[in-house]
Amino acid sequence: MNLSADALYKMSDVEVLAAYVEARRQFVQKKFTRDTHRARLAWIKAKMFIGSLGGVTERTMAIDVSEELPARVRNCVR
Repeated sequence: MNLSADALYKMSDVEVLAAYVEARRQFVQKKFTRDTHRARLAWIKAKMFIGSLGGVTERTMAIDVSEELPARVRNCVR
């Protein structure tokens, strides 16, 4: 929602309030999507760590691979 200061100034109080509510709704929706995506990546990382066999070296490698996942996912989404 891109409104100029002049456009907001010319609106009635009810319209300004409605514009605020819409902007807030969009912000919360984007934040929820971002946080859900982060939680999904954290879950994948934990699952890979728990499921890996071997000692510390193998688990560290699993973590390194899981840190590459966000970049791969971002490239696929776009």
